[in-house]
Amino acid sequence: MKKAQVTIFIIIGIILLITLGTAIYLATQIIIKPKTPTTQTPIQSYVQDCIQQTAIIALKKIGDNGGYLSFENPYRNLKLDTNPAEGDALAISEIGLYSIPYWWYMKTPNKCNNCYLTSDNMPLLPEIEEQVNNYVTANLDKCINDFRQFSPEYMITTEEKPIIETFITKENILISSDYPITINKNGQKTKINEFETELTVRFKDIHDLAQEIINLEKNQGIFEERIIHMLSAHMGAAYDKLPPISEITHDYYLITWAKEAVKIRIQQILNSYAPLLRFYGTKNQIDINVQNKYAEGFYNAMQIEDLTKKYNLFVDVSYNNWPFYFSINPNPLTGTYHKQNFPYDILPPFQTNTYEFYYDLSIPLLVQIRDPSAFSGEGYTLNFAIETNIRDNKKPNEWNIGEGTLGLWDSSNVDSEMYTTERKHGECKSTGEEYQCSIDNKKYNTIMQCAEMCYTSEEKTKKPSVLKTEFCSEEQKLSGKIKIKTKSEKNPVPAAGISYKCGNYKTCSIGSTDSDGELETKLPICYGGVLSAHKQGYYSSKKILNTEINKAETIELELTPEKEFTASFKKIPITAVQTKQGIEGRCCEQKTKPLSTQKATLRLEKVKEKPYESEFVQAVMIDEDTSIKLIPGKYTVTMQYLDEIGIVIPAKCKKVCTEETDEMKACRTACDQQEDFVEQNCKIAFASVPDWCEDSDFAMTACKEHCTETKCKKWMRIPEEPLNIRPALLGGAVIDSLNGYWEVTEADLQSGLTHVTFSVLEVPTPTCLDSKGCSYPPCIGLDEMGKTKKYSDKFRAEIEPVFG
Repeated sequence: MKKAQVTIFIIIGIILLITLGTAIYLATQIIIKPKTPTTQTPIQSYVQDCIQQTAIIALKKIGDNGGYLSFENPYRNLKLDTNPAEGDALAISEIGLYSIPYWWYMKTPNKCNNCYLTSDNMPLLPEIEEQVNNYVTANLDKCINDFRQFSPEYMITTEEKPIIETFITKENILISSDYPITINKNGQKTKINEFETELTVRFKDIHDLAQEIINLEKNQGIFEERIIHMLSAHMGAAYDKLPPISEITHDYYLITWAKEAVKIRIQQILNSYAPLLRFYGTKNQIDINVQNKYAEGFYNAMQIEDLTKKYNLFVDVSYNNWPFYFSINPNPLTGTYHKQNFPYDILPPFQTNTYEFYYDLSIPLLVQIRDPSAFSGEGYTLNFAIETNIRDNKKPNEWNIGEGTLGLWDSSNVDSEMYTTERKHGECKSTGEEYQCSIDNKKYNTIMQCAEMCYTSEEKTKKPSVLKTEFCSEEQKLSGKIKIKTKSEKNPVPAAGISYKCGNYKTCSIGSTDSDGELETKLPICYGGVLSAHKQGYYSSKKILNTEINKAETIELELTPEKEFTASFKKIPITAVQTKQGIEGRCCEQKTKPLSTQKATLRLEKVKEKPYESEFVQAVMIDEDTSIKLIPGKYTVTMQYLDEIGIVIPAKCKKVCTEETDEMKACRTACDQQEDFVEQNCKIAFASVPDWCEDSDFAMTACKEHCTETKCKKWMRIPEEPLNIRPALLGGAVIDSLNGYWEVTEADLQSGLTHVTFSVLEVPTPTCLDSKGCSYPPCIGLDEMGKTKKYSDKFRAEIEPVFG
């Protein structure tokens, strides 16, 4: 009997466990929607619609701006630098007015020895929620519009600002508001204060997918791996290919590349192939099947695996001609050779050419995660940027685990640090109908909402390094009242953003000036701090400010307005003339307008007058409607002149001696030993200009070339096929400290002129691989494409920009 009773109790216990387990499982699968009043008044619906519309605007801004309402925000101090890969964000627009933060990038400078990478700019979900809260609180009144559409039937008053709480859940976003309003109709008053709505967007899924992409890049270098794959497929010992990582040939000549042309080729490859990057497990994954197995393997290698689950979302990766950091060694870009001669000439000489190049690249990519079904089919997109880094042909995590190459870069100086975020969850305690988080005491309708949102985040790194600091906290603002006035041309500048930086330690976003251009605040204590004011349309103003405990001060910051000008360019042809030193460029004919296929890039950088000044840099492609902004100061000007049609190097334009004779060797030896022989051979070669041979160095070179020309046994002509270079870098302009900065004065800006004409030097068009081994008069080699700086120094006065 007792055994039977025990058995019954065991069965009952099992049933209870199953029931409880089922209940818990169902609770975890169901998202509890906010309570909706049983009766909806028009005013209630109106307020809820306004909350929803304002929150959607906030969320779209956050999606457009890489997780933030705007680039200048209180959640992160982001540095914009239009130098390639040197800032905290990708400058999408040509002059940096629209930028998207990097969620994974190298924070240290490009030429660092102790380098570290970080995902510190990726906002956490609570930060997103807080931004939505703040935006709706600040902007709800614009939508409400004093309830004017309900007057005069209703008299509606609000007692205080709304308190907004946003909850990002698995399926959607829930928003609740405590917004006390009083409705008076015909003397009868009604009070309402609770409003709840939801946004139909799976933002948590989007954020989770972004986190997975960042983790894959962080741990595996998925993008660097595929960029190396893209470039390697276009490498080879040929003029129309990229310099190879490693290759051996047995040609009778060495290939030499122009660095500028290599960079342009890399940019073309990135533009073409970056959009092919896809993630298996997303809506736009693709499998490519083509007849060519090599091509199929190449394209399918662009597909990225290892997502932990499938996402009903689209992921697009793109590169759009953005500036990138590029360095390559050795310099000059050519190989080394060894020529093997056989005894008694039983075999022709055998030449071995070795090419080995080491690439350093920092390339920005834009990642866009799309949910077309969000907001009832309206769609939603989250943008963020990733900076890919390759050093010495290796991705960063390979350096971090000791797999660097034995190249020209000293790997012993490299030390990568990677930052991650660790969550710690709090407890959720029942307070009756609600659940309270032990961390921030916020209350939630369900235990599932509480469990999902009740946590703190902590930065973790493999090496000790302080990233987060209390410098900007309210408790550290111990100075006296600091009154900040922002002015421009004696007029106040309202809504100017104010920040305070203490050395390289931390920058605090302080706030913005009021309608009178003033802000009164306390600041953290710092000796040698820099106070900054910034506003769109103005050049930032900075001043050194030493703060002391309880010391009050008034500071004026003068903002310089930026003046906008249209910009165009003209070209100045350089004529090639043969001299005893080689090809000499002569100038200058009348300036001419470029053809429609001829473009120029322009980079302007103001020279800092003080070390702590803000950078003022612009980079544009000059076309019909290009505009630039200027302020008084000295500038460096860097231009590149490109022809989209390109140039064609004809086949067999260059002769290379592939088999020497004894007579040729003896002749060249005589050049080294007999002065009379040198002068005689030189004058034979240059009968039309014998006085050139009075130069001993020139005469020696001419003597040996004449020996080769007249006594070589066997010749080879290269290239075998015509070489198309498209687009072709055919010149530019460089104005710098060595040849004299371009100076823009206040008088220039106030002259009433609205246009600036820049000038580029058009180098002689190359007609062969180089100027050696060609018939006289000599051909023009590809090395002309790299002489922009040389010609800019020589013809500096001709390239001075002109206002008009």
